[in-house]
Amino acid sequence: MRERGVIERAFLCAIGALDVVEEKVGSFISRLEERGERKEKELAARLREVRGRRPSLFGRCLRDILRAMDVPTASDIRRVEERIFQIEQLLREKGEEGTGKQED
Repeated sequence: MRERGVIERAFLCAIGALDVVEEKVGSFISRLEERGERKEKELAARLREVRGRRPSLFGRCLRDILRAMDVPTASDIRRVEERIFQIEQLLREKGEEGTGKQED
């Protein structure tokens, strides 16, 4: 009978420990969320401030990052589109020439 009491107490202690951990973890997560929200607002304000003071510096940094990531610029895309258009024209002309030769 005494063993059952010890096992029951241990089981109840484990359940109590889980409840305390759940409560502490929930509280900890809530605090992390609150701090994250505050930090996000703070960083957004700093970013606006930096943009306002040095838009050219911000733009250069962003350009450098995008260049390092090998992201094409709008002018790169326009050049590729123009080249595609030229190739399509050449292909159409070649197709018309080929059609003309078959009719002769």
